[in-house]
Parts: sequence; C-alpha cells; structure tokens
Amino acid sequence: MPSGSPAWLPDFEEWIERAASWSGPVLLIGGSPRVREGLARLLHGQGPTRGGWFRLVDAAYGAPPGWLRVLCHPDALVSGGTLFVDSVDCLCREDQLQLLAWLDERVSADRFVRTPWRIIAGLEGLPGRGRILPALLDSLDKWRVDLR
Repeated sequence: MPSGSPAWLPDFEEWIERAASWSGPVLLIGGSPRVREGLARLLHGQGPTRGGWFRLVDAAYGAPPGWLRVLCHPDALVSGGTLFVDSVDCLCREDQLQLLAWLDERVSADRFVRTPWRIIAGLEGLPGRGRILPALLDSLDKWRVDLR
C-alpha cells in the first residue's frame, strides 16, 4: 500500500470489488449527483458490464420522452451495459410504472435473471412518501449504498 493511504482504503477496494460484481440492482442514497454518478461509473467499470455502454438518465432534469423504450431496445440489451437512473424518485408516475414493469420481467424477489446489463438508481436522500412507488423502491433496493 502506498505511503499515506487511508487505513480504510483496502476495505473500500474490497467493497467496490464485491459491489461491482453484483449483477442485481444497486440503489445509491445520498451524496451529490456527481458523487452518485462517479460511483455508478466506477461500479460499471469494475463489473461484468465494463465493456458495454453506460447510460445516464438524470430524472431531476426530466427524462426525455421514450427514454426507457430506447434503452430497452433489444440491441441495447444484447450488447450489454449499465443503466444509471439518478433522482429516480423524480420520474413521473408513468415512467416509474414502466421501469417497474421492465424490472419485474428480469428481477424476482429471490433471484435475478442473468442479463448482460445492470441497473443502478440514485436518490438524493431517503425516499419521501409519494415520490417513488413503493414497489419500484423495493425492486431497486437489492444492494443499498448509503452515501450520507
């Protein structure tokens, strides 16, 4: 270990390795949007989707119309990659329902369908009532990273 490295660095590197290899949904809570995006990119770059695409949808600024249909195109899913939806609680109800349906096709309570892609979602803080569908939160909250 280089001189001057923080004592927690080996633990953090081990955690990143374990989290990056996880193929299920990851939920990042807290931190700034830049920190959440940086961590999502790090997990993507260290994980099984590292050779594929990385798509960022920042719902705080409004998701573009049809964003989920484009990202779920069979070619995008076959080529593999990471979908990072930041401020997922800012998605409109219709987009949350579409994302939930998309996840439900691939994720069940006890297993994950192996796919060449992964999803990482970000929240500013703990979800407020009425901002995110409880079922969507449950589907995304399989590996929680608290950055607060």
